[in-house]
Amino acid sequence: MRIWLCQFERTKGGSGGQRPASDIKMTDILDIEDILVFPLQKWIFFTLILALVLGASLAIWLLVRRWLKRQRLGEERLSPRAKALLEIERLKKQELARKGEVRKFYFFASEILRRYLEEQFAYPALEKTTPEFESDLDSKKILSPPLALDAKSLLEEADQVKFASRRPPLQETDDYLKRLVTIISANTLDA
Repeated sequence: MRIWLCQFERTKGGSGGQRPASDIKMTDILDIEDILVFPLQKWIFFTLILALVLGASLAIWLLVRRWLKRQRLGEERLSPRAKALLEIERLKKQELARKGEVRKFYFFASEILRRYLEEQFAYPALEKTTPEFESDLDSKKILSPPLALDAKSLLEEADQVKFASRRPPLQETDDYLKRLVTIISANTLDA
């Protein structure tokens, strides 16, 4: 805040007693305190850079989100068979069994089978327990008898690993995925 001290000089002329304000001239303005300089220029610069970085980050996040959404939409257009086979390939790439996460591997593998049957036949396979699912495989003829038998055996093996702490060898996990691919590929209802 500046405080100004003004000195005035009166001009000559005019009529006697009171002089109009136009007769008074400012001769000098003196500062009482020194002028304070605020370093606002640096703050403005840093604020602009911060705003640009935040704006760029937001733009990148939105673009990545949009790209991922398009990827998901592309997968949703796939047939149930193609989705299941894609998920099996992803599961292979994760190499969960080799990392010692066998339970997780069997959980995901059995979920792929259940999700495939749910999407292909509109059967609520994910909501059913394995015994309920096995009885429905027989009674509702969801799969052909040899495929139904293999699907039952896959689900029982997965339950033994998930709930009974069975530790199968690595070769068995590879065979499990091959049998899963066989069940999904052998179904001729979706082409």
